[in-house]
Amino acid sequence: MQLTGRNYLGSKTSAEGRTAFRGMDPSKNVELEPPFHEATPDEVDTAMNLANRAFELYRQKPAKDRAAFLNAIA
Repeated sequence: MQLTGRNYLGSKTSAEGRTAFRGMDPSKNVELEPPFHEATPDEVDTAMNLANRAFELYRQKPAKDRAAFLNAIA
């Protein structure tokens, strides 16, 4: 997976925030690419709404299916 510094909102990415920050490589004391964009309040709201909708579907799944999903992502 290539890092983009963008926020993942469902199947899309977004980078509306004006504030960005960079990770550091402590062994070389250098900033890493790419810069990461801080999420805006609207992006956070979108992420939370998407998560809520996904959970509504997830909670309807049988326990066996939820366990298989959790094992797959572990």
